[in-house]
This record gives sequence, structure tokens and C-alpha cells, in this order.
Amino acid sequence: MAFREANDGATGWEVLPGAWAPGSETRVAAAIVQHAGRLLLDLRSQEEEGLAPSGAELGELGRRCAGALIRNRLLTTFPGDAVSLGKPPRKRVARRTWEVVPLDDAKAYGRPGCPYWAVHVALREPGRGVTAAVVSVPALCGTVTSTGSRSLWHHPGSPPGTAPILLHDGARGREAAVALGRRAGARPRVVASAGARTLAVADGTADACLHTGTEAAEGTAIAAVATALGLHTLRPAELGAVPGASENDVLLCRAPLARVLRAASAASAGGPPGRAVRLVAPGSARGTALRAPSTARR
Repeated sequence: MAFREANDGATGWEVLPGAWAPGSETRVAAAIVQHAGRLLLDLRSQEEEGLAPSGAELGELGRRCAGALIRNRLLTTFPGDAVSLGKPPRKRVARRTWEVVPLDDAKAYGRPGCPYWAVHVALREPGRGVTAAVVSVPALCGTVTSTGSRSLWHHPGSPPGTAPILLHDGARGREAAVALGRRAGARPRVVASAGARTLAVADGTADACLHTGTEAAEGTAIAAVATALGLHTLRPAELGAVPGASENDVLLCRAPLARVLRAASAASAGGPPGRAVRLVAPGSARGTALRAPSTARR
């Protein structure tokens, strides 16, 4: 089976008989993920009309339905591959394996009007690691892939004269996010979905996001997409002592804030005072000057 863009003026893809072309995995995965996103949005519409359960039951129903759709279409298109549904990523696999997170925040999905939930798919190949990845936030019409292609609404970022925004999960990452925010003069904000946090940085809604545990570990869909988008990846070891952070935590951020955080960490470690770094919103000639504080004793 293979996919091609529908030529009837509709948005989406249609399934065609025949073999898939080698190297088309990312494009095919993106089409499948977008189908799953439309299914999840349709389920939410049914809930609003009283035709589907609500709350936690809706989240579980959405996870099961999206997972089944993605799994079946992947196995139909790539019959020799394996599919791992909702399980932690593995560093080594015996054969090509699709790692699927059909809904990364069922609680947010079950909350009326909340758009912060995402779908992740990654292809792991023996000896090569992740070779294709897609992360999508259907309710915000956002999709990014490991090839660098993206379908996003672009935002101008933090307005001039305001502090940058640093997103975290509101649970395990809260203490570390607050500490990093103080260092860089950033405003911590809570978005529980790892995929939604990543796309917010990609489209300019936020300036950085903190992922805890294995959410953005090497070899996940989020890590592959972040690399393709050119986002800076920082770890606690690079930023000195960060309260509440673990060695598995990852901070994804845009270049200006990455420079501020590195300078602030150097200053807090007793290094030379950080020079001012100006954050400039796209399309603006002005920005916010942030100076990394110096904590060296005199």
C-alpha cells in the first residue's frame, strides 16, 4: 500500500495499492498521523454533542482509537515492520520498529477546549536509530517532522520588552523550570503535553521547553524533530547545578535563550559576569536585553 495526496481539492491523503517508495517513510507517517489527528478531533466533536463519553473516558477512548488507526495503517503500508504502541523507546531493535504515542496527554484531551495534546510516531531501524519521526498537535493544526518539514502557524515570539517563556510539564519539571527561569529572566508556564511544548517553541509561541525523564531522550520522536528544526538541546550538566533536574532532563530552546542560559550558568558558577544578550522577536528591530547575573563573591 502507498499514499498520495488527494487530488480532489480536499485536505488529506488517500491509500493506493502498490509498494511504498524507500525513503518515503516520514511523508507516509505524517499522512497517517494527520488522519489520527482528524479522528481525535472528530471524537471531541462527538463528545460536545453528547455522543461520546467525556473526561478521562474520552481520553482513554481517544488513545485506543488513534493507536488502532496508526497501528493498522502502518502495518498495512509496511507489512514487514513491527509497531510498539505506547511503550518506552528502546535503543536497540532487531527489526524496523515504529514507536507510537497515540495521545501524549489524555487528561488534556478530555478537558473541553484544551488544545495541548499531541501524537508522536518514530521509526527505529537496527544499527541506525530513529530514521523518521513526526510530532503533531492536531487541535493547533501543527505538524513537524524529522526531515525539517513543518505545518505551523508562526508567531512572533515574546513581544519586545517582555520576558521569554519557558514551558514545563507542571509536575516533575516544575522546580527545575522555576530555577532556570530565575537565571534567565524567563516566565515558566505549564503545558503538560511534551509534543505541544515542542511545537510551541518551533512556532515561536514559547522560547524554550523543559522535558523530563524519557520524553525527549535521545532516539525519541521529539529528539529527532527538535534536531531537524535546529532547536538547541541543553542538559543540566551544561547548565551547572539546577535544583530538581535529573540527568535525563532536556531543555529545548531557541538560540538567543540558549546563549542567555549558558551565560547565566557560567556566572552562577563563579565565572566572569555574563554580557547582555538581546532577544529579538522575528520581524522586530528591538528586543529585550537580558544580562546573566553574576554571583561571584568579591
